[in-house]
Parts: sequence; structure tokens; C-alpha cells
Amino acid sequence: MIYLVTSLEFQWMPPLPLLQSLQHHSETGSTEKQDSLPTLLNSPSVQIPLTLPLKPLHQNPTTDSTSTALPPTTTIQVVMATDSKSLGGLITAINSILSNTKHNVKFHIVITEEDLPHLKAWIRSSKLHSISYETHSLSAVGERVQSELQLVKASFGCIFPDLEGRVIYMDSDVIIQGDIWELHSVIIEPDTFGAFAQDCSSSSSRMAGAIGRPRYANFINMKNSRIINRDINGGLCPFTSGVFVANITEWKVQGVFEQLQNWLEIHSVEPITGIHPGVNAVEAAMLIVFYEKVTPLDPLWHVQHLGVGLNSRYSKQFIERAKLLHWSGHFKPWRHRAAHTEQWDRYFVPDPTLQFRPLRRRG
Repeated sequence: MIYLVTSLEFQWMPPLPLLQSLQHHSETGSTEKQDSLPTLLNSPSVQIPLTLPLKPLHQNPTTDSTSTALPPTTTIQVVMATDSKSLGGLITAINSILSNTKHNVKFHIVITEEDLPHLKAWIRSSKLHSISYETHSLSAVGERVQSELQLVKASFGCIFPDLEGRVIYMDSDVIIQGDIWELHSVIIEPDTFGAFAQDCSSSSSRMAGAIGRPRYANFINMKNSRIINRDINGGLCPFTSGVFVANITEWKVQGVFEQLQNWLEIHSVEPITGIHPGVNAVEAAMLIVFYEKVTPLDPLWHVQHLGVGLNSRYSKQFIERAKLLHWSGHFKPWRHRAAHTEQWDRYFVPDPTLQFRPLRRRG
């Protein structure tokens, strides 16, 4: 397996609240980092700038954000996060990726410390034993777990500081039916921070109840004094952050992680989240920082809201044609009931430790 290393002309350091003394040790097929993310969602306020000056986007043959002709030896970098509740989903997502591509893929997994041995045993004793992956374990327990897992998409550049170039982030309740190389190679327009799917669907509205179609004003607090100053059009359709493709090298150059952190600090003093019940502070921060700076992702590469209800609005033919299925919502495919579970079942890898088993398969 060949890994490319991009030569950088700058030295980037993570923002101080995120900087951690990571401990490394190598194992067969994996590298582990043990530490805990800071819980920024409830952290005290500090005096920091709201935005950093934008720098010109770099145009480099191996990291060009608009290029689709990427070297065939490039390893696809995938970041995911999980705990015991969704560990089977993560394993299934990994298997679906590897079942549909011939390209090298490396997985960067954030997982709770107590669930790390289970993950390793599952991988080691199954068909996935030869995958390339590294882990970062969280010491959080109880209610803090979900907050820290949510924080991953806003801080994975600090968690895995060696990551460079294109990175795919995805939630653990997805399966990939297309070749992930195609997703990795999508065009990212100049002066945008990545490729994200738009969310203007009626399914998202059902998640939120009777608040109308999805729009920015439902997801961010338009009355926040600092948001008011940013002149955001609350009527625009938001994007979703459950799956996206980004050039992490450019995120570091542009200070994206610092800007996201800034808005999480602001949230601890004055809420930045809107009235949509499903939004969290990390998603709101991304909507603010990336406002009008995202490239629309092909909808087939993010078919969303399959977990909103038991009945799907999509035909079986469409589901078969979709490249990526996402059970965002309450009804997960490993629980008692959900839509299109037959698609998910195709890629489920039985747990050799018998600790995880889809609920509908029990008895």
C-alpha cells in the first residue's frame, strides 16, 4: 500500500483548547491515540476573534480542490465516530465501502474508550481484519459522550494532525453502494470549503414538526447579536454535515477549525442554535462558517432521512441506484424497525463477540 505525503509550506498548530498530548502506539493494521476531546459545547467564554482573514486557496497538483484527476495511488481518508449504540453501524459502513471499491482506504475512527476493545476484537476476528485504520479514544462517559462525538466533525484535524489533502467525513448510520473513489473525486469549487448535500426536503421538515421547510433560520439563532452582523439570509436551504468531502489542508490554511471553535465558544455565552429540534451547536457553527461557501454534493451521494419514519418516500429502484444511504433520524437499520433495512443487511458483518446484534434479528 502506498501513501502520499504532501509537502507543506506552512506550519499549522491546532487551537489551544483542542491541542492535546496524543499518545501513539502501533498495532497490526491500526494506530491508537488515547485522549479525551475537550467539551467545547459547554466551555467558558474566552476572548477570541470571530473570523480569520481568508488566504488565497492553494492550487497544487495533488491537493487541487477542483481536480477530479487524482493519482490512482492516493489513499482515501475516511473519518468516522461511534459509541456502543452505533458500533454495528460503523462496521457495516466500513464493509460497504470496501465491498464497492478497489482503491486504498484508511479509516480514522473516534470511539469511546470503553468500546475500543470491542471495535478491535470485531475487526480482528472478522473479514475486516486486514483493513487500514487508526483510532482515537474518548474517556467521556454518560451524557458527555454524544457531545464529544458531535464535536469530531469540527475538530478531526486536531484529533488526527497528520491528515492532509482530501478527507471524507461520514456518520456511522450510512452505507455506501457506489465506489467511494467517485465521492472522493467530486469537484469542489474554488473558494468553497467542501462538498455538502443541500437539505430542502420535506422529510427534514417532518423531523422538525410544523416549522415549515428547512431553512437557515430554523437551524441557527438569527437573533444572536454576532450572527446578525454576518448578514445571513435565513430563507436559504441549509446543507447537512452528516457526510461531506473537504480538503483539510485548505481548512488549516484558512483557519476553519479555529473559526468553528470560536462559534462554539460563543454558543456557551449566547446560543447559536435555531428552533429545529435536531440541530446541535457543531452543526450550527458549520452553517455559519460555511455560509455560501460549499459546493453542492450530488444528491445520489447523500440520500438522507431514511430514519425519519418507518415508511420511505423513495422507490426501491431509486434506493438501489443511490450511491450513499443515510438513516438520519430516529429509526436506525439495526433497531427493531426501519426503512430499507434489506440494503443495510447486505453489508452487516456479524459480531464475533456476540455483543452487538440487530434487534430485529433477536429471538
